[in-house]
Amino acid sequence: MVQCRFSFGYYGAMLPAAFNVLSMIGFLVLSCITGGQLLAAVFPNLNDTLGIVIIALISLGISFCGYQVLHWFETYAWMPNAVIYISLLAVGGKNLTLRPEIAAPTAAAIVSYGTSVGASCLSWGTMSADYGVYHRADVPGWKIFLYTYFGVLLSSFPGHVVGAVLAAAAPAVPSWKAGLEDGQNFGNFLAAVLAPVGGFGKFLMVIATLTLPAQSATSMYSFGVSLMSISWVFTKIPRYVYSVIATAVVIPISIVGANRIFQTFQEIVNLTGYWSTSYAAIVLVEHFVFRRYTFSKYKTEFWQTPSKLPVGFAGLIAFGLSFGLIVPSMDQPAHVGQFAERGTGDIGLLTGFFSAGLFYLGLRTLERKIVPGHDA
Repeated sequence: MVQCRFSFGYYGAMLPAAFNVLSMIGFLVLSCITGGQLLAAVFPNLNDTLGIVIIALISLGISFCGYQVLHWFETYAWMPNAVIYISLLAVGGKNLTLRPEIAAPTAAAIVSYGTSVGASCLSWGTMSADYGVYHRADVPGWKIFLYTYFGVLLSSFPGHVVGAVLAAAAPAVPSWKAGLEDGQNFGNFLAAVLAPVGGFGKFLMVIATLTLPAQSATSMYSFGVSLMSISWVFTKIPRYVYSVIATAVVIPISIVGANRIFQTFQEIVNLTGYWSTSYAAIVLVEHFVFRRYTFSKYKTEFWQTPSKLPVGFAGLIAFGLSFGLIVPSMDQPAHVGQFAERGTGDIGLLTGFFSAGLFYLGLRTLERKIVPGHDA
């Protein structure tokens, strides 16, 4: 969020930072709901609400441990999930060839699912730099890019594919269909798929639950860092205080959203993806076009000097104008745009990315001519 001051300007960067704070709350809500449902599915005497509280408090505890522990935890937290993916396919694989008696998905539905997947991956672009402090400064940029790109791809692609094939087969398997509850109960669905292996399946679900704080703890960390980047005023408060605030906000929201998890997931991920797409396009155009892919052109010593940084009107106006195309391209429960009504599916990420990039290209060129000398 601080780095985008070199495209949005010192004051303009407050806007994406504020959006990122809200996005972190959204992802915390999703993690808590998912974990709460998993715990409730394993332990009959425990309901979703108590499960949500447990996941939130575990995440809070990890975020208290500091940066090094967070890195260590993230290094190994993926391994149990890899075992779970393999187990789900091994146990449920025989049912994946069943053809449910429902209409085939439309092209628009497939496009909308693809953009949801893209949104969930793209949102890492607003927070991944929070965890790059240990990167050596002399490492080539292409290496960091490849590590980051394949880290996101390899961690998200298997989960999205396994989830899609299992959910697609669910209507043809009575126990899976009952567990899924019209897409609203992820925990019972997993329990139904793993039911044939008995206690081992429940053990896997408990392990999966304990890995969810890997997502939540990083979101809490970025919540505080993003809040601090909005204004120097917020830096006066220790970061762990913001983790406590995030936990207090997330628990009640998660409890309310647990009854409609599919719609909650769709709205949070896609709404986060819309603004992240425009943000990413603007930062990329600044980097490749105006900075010529040269890191030395960023005068980082002026990172908190407004008079040296770009004025920011190019970034803010391009960001705002992009929503003129995003809104008609949306296909959400709360709003279906004019383009989506014609059967395109949700193409808000695509229209937002290209429009923001093109608007910024023209506006930033004009800004540099009108207000020269603000190119730190």
